[in-house]
Amino acid sequence: CHWPARMAARMVGAPAVWDAGAQLMQSDSPEAWNALVRAADIQRDNRDAIDACQKSAATSRQPVRCTVRIRAVNLTRG
Repeated sequence: CHWPARMAARMVGAPAVWDAGAQLMQSDSPEAWNALVRAADIQRDNRDAIDACQKSAATSRQPVRCTVRIRAVNLTRG
């Protein structure tokens, strides 16, 4: 890790560079941060289905349709 990143982590009071980055993204653009969080939730909740679809697409060398489950979310959370 480079010193500017470590310095940024120290400046925002984060225990690690990764945490500092998350804090900076969240404070700079809460809407974009929430979109990243929702995308990570969808990926985590559908890991097996997405893995199977990726394998199918690699085998067929064609795009494939995938069915994933999307949880209801509170869009007003900050």
